[in-house]
Amino acid sequence: MSVVPFISQAGRLILLATVVFPKCYGRSWARTREVYMEYTRLSAVADVKPVTYRQFTTIIKQLVEMGVIERSVWSVGRYGKVSVLRVKEPERVWMELKEDLALGEVAERICSKLPPSPPSEGMSMLDEITRIADKYNALGHGMRVLILVILLARGRRSWDELKREIEALIGDPIDRNTLSFHLERLIQSGLVVTTGSAEHPEYQVALEREHEIPEEIRRVAELGRHALGGGYGGV
Repeated sequence: MSVVPFISQAGRLILLATVVFPKCYGRSWARTREVYMEYTRLSAVADVKPVTYRQFTTIIKQLVEMGVIERSVWSVGRYGKVSVLRVKEPERVWMELKEDLALGEVAERICSKLPPSPPSEGMSMLDEITRIADKYNALGHGMRVLILVILLARGRRSWDELKREIEALIGDPIDRNTLSFHLERLIQSGLVVTTGSAEHPEYQVALEREHEIPEEIRRVAELGRHALGGGYGGV
């Protein structure tokens, strides 16, 4: 059942902006500030006065509660935290909004006029990890992609080494249970294997599954090699 008819005009424009900005840049998500900027741009096209940023965040909260938008917070180390948004069913919502608002074609024209998305220092690697995690179901969470990237970039790692390098990269402590859960999922998938003793296990990418690792992940591993200050360890 569509929820669009029950959303206010400002809410619909905000929802459209949440779809449009990632659509323009080939991403599945957008930072909250990016969505607000796109919303104000669409408001000008629609010839309506945009709501304040405070009102905008209230509407975002309502859309999250309605289950239309997902909101999460990414840590970017010393650069602080960034709030990101994504529409749960972007293509369906996009079609409904195009029909309902008659702004879809305008939004697409705006896309073609947007400047190239500038690289964001400290976020480029995490941006890529998020995109790849979305694309490959076997790596359906950014943390699992990050683990694989580190193992590709650094080679065999102990549990403590892996935990330290993840925390150094994201700039926040990671819960031990969270790391264990995602590491176990990779082991179950066969992409990662355990070596060493039972008391001191080590982890590495499975040699026989190396050919299954997408080139995109290898490319991000090169970013990881520089970010983590080490050489390529191989598998």
